[in-house]
Amino acid sequence: MVCELDKLTKNENATIVELSGSESVQARLLELGLLPGTTISTMTLSIFGSPLTVKCRGSKIALRPQAAAHVLVEKSA
Repeated sequence: MVCELDKLTKNENATIVELSGSESVQARLLELGLLPGTTISTMTLSIFGSPLTVKCRGSKIALRPQAAAHVLVEKSA
């Protein structure tokens, strides 16, 4: 099932399927290493607009909820 990254629960694994949003938003996400086909895992969740943290390719990345909503993922089984 495909959903936005900000909809995952803590410690959930998923694979990035696609990036949405404007060209500049997609470029920034790509610069952070969030590439389609990459496996990611949520570490901390966004509470009241705070950033959420994900682990991607061995790095911890903090994303604002607005940016995370542009990362479409498929939950791992």
